[in-house]
Amino acid sequence: MKYLFSFLIVLFALSCSEEHEQSNSIIDDRKDEFVPNVSFEERAKLHVQNQLQIPGGEKFSIQIYKENLTEDGIEDAIITVNRLEFAMQKAKNKNLLTKSAEMDFLGGYNILFYYDSELDKITPPLSFASTPYRELKVSFEHISSSAYKDVLIDYPIRNSQFRVFLPIINHAPKSVLQWKVYDGWGTDAVEAYCFEYEKGTYSMMKDILVKKASLKNINRGDDYNKITPEITCGKETVKRFWFNPKDGKYYGQK
Repeated sequence: MKYLFSFLIVLFALSCSEEHEQSNSIIDDRKDEFVPNVSFEERAKLHVQNQLQIPGGEKFSIQIYKENLTEDGIEDAIITVNRLEFAMQKAKNKNLLTKSAEMDFLGGYNILFYYDSELDKITPPLSFASTPYRELKVSFEHISSSAYKDVLIDYPIRNSQFRVFLPIINHAPKSVLQWKVYDGWGTDAVEAYCFEYEKGTYSMMKDILVKKASLKNINRGDDYNKITPEITCGKETVKRFWFNPKDGKYYGQK
């Protein structure tokens, strides 16, 4: 069972990566419909509903995170969407409610959009094969440059969590690296990691150091969808990743 679940995690992580690769250079060149006297938050909501074809009665959550993410010096935005209700209704309609619930409704129900302030456009959606009981966790770090920040997304898969590094390249977020934040919660094989950044070995992009960490405030049998574990970073470096500008990806070495 352990090996089967590990295979599923890898499968969904690869699926997520492929979605990023297919979408990272695509900008929706259709103008958002002009609606006078509408805030950015309302514009983002209308865009999300249109792109995802969300019906009027569906309950979904939307979060907006504003940050300077490119060298133009103008504040951009990351928009995240969670469609748990849709996931549950979809499973119910297919008579798969019990089976889907056992897998925490795993699927592409956590979604990300990027707003490019220079182009004044919002990208098409990036979906993450994940557990919709928990929303995407968004953070920002100076990795590409000290003048602006890069996007980090943590997405959950049942008793694990993964991190995707998404710098903005060619006006869209591009997945350049994925790694576990933790895995095996509630088992004897629990593992956790944290990340540090150092001067780039082969480019201006900082090297990413993966370090062993430990999880606190969790116990066997806890509902991992309701508790945020405390992660304590250790000193041991598991992996160092350096960025190759030729193909726009990180490569690792011990």
